[in-house]
Amino acid sequence: MINDLNSQLNDKYEEIDDLTKDKQAVEDECNKLKEKLVGVEADIDTLQRLLDEKSKENDYLARKCEDKSKELNQLNDITIPELNKEVESLKDKLKAVSYTHLRAHETSLHLVCRLLLEKKKKKKK
Repeated sequence: MINDLNSQLNDKYEEIDDLTKDKQAVEDECNKLKEKLVGVEADIDTLQRLLDEKSKENDYLARKCEDKSKELNQLNDITIPELNKEVESLKDKLKAVSYTHLRAHETSLHLVCRLLLEKKKKKKK
């Protein structure tokens, strides 16, 4: 009878050992899953940050496009006669001047450069 009880006790110890090993295996798997979860959470944070950055970038680009669109609309509102009038106004401001007039405003530095260029031209001939 004691042998039977010892045998049963040994069987129970083996069951406890097996359950302990199973428990440790489950805990190890749980720890691995927790580590993966931490990694996934970090990835989610990174992706959210990138999404926020891209969203801000898209908002910025949308505003730039809107501004450029407004500029184009303003340019489209200008008529050909208005452009011709602007061109004529610019032509009036750009008058040709004589060589004598240019020489009258020549500085000593310009004079030296002009004389050196003329001397160089003469040497080439």
